[in-house]
Amino acid sequence: LRELARWQRDHQKGPLEVWYFGSDPALAALPMQEIRLHTMILQKPEEFLALVRGHYLAVSTSLLYGSIKSTLRSNPALVATYEQISAVLHASQPAERTTTFLIYDFTEGVPARPRTSRAQEMSFTRVP
Repeated sequence: LRELARWQRDHQKGPLEVWYFGSDPALAALPMQEIRLHTMILQKPEEFLALVRGHYLAVSTSLLYGSIKSTLRSNPALVATYEQISAVLHASQPAERTTTFLIYDFTEGVPARPRTSRAQEMSFTRVP
């Protein structure tokens, strides 16, 4: 969290929310807000977007790419919410990153989708 606080101090771009699976008491003293998306039940991706609109969202890479689904498996609604949120994030381009967080810019809506490289574009082109 210290590296994330440094990023926020250096960039001062807007409100920052943090989604991570942890309990560091230092978070309460930092100028950012924890958002525990893995404990929420949302019906559709638009509900997630409404929660983060106008903010930067720092997402723990271990939460996004780790095995949180095994922790949530006893509650299918939480698993479905996690899958919806992670699908939105995987389809979006992080604005920045630290060692352990991807930082998404939701200040103006949905972040841009990742650009495909020329090689990726050509792999989808059919050659006669």
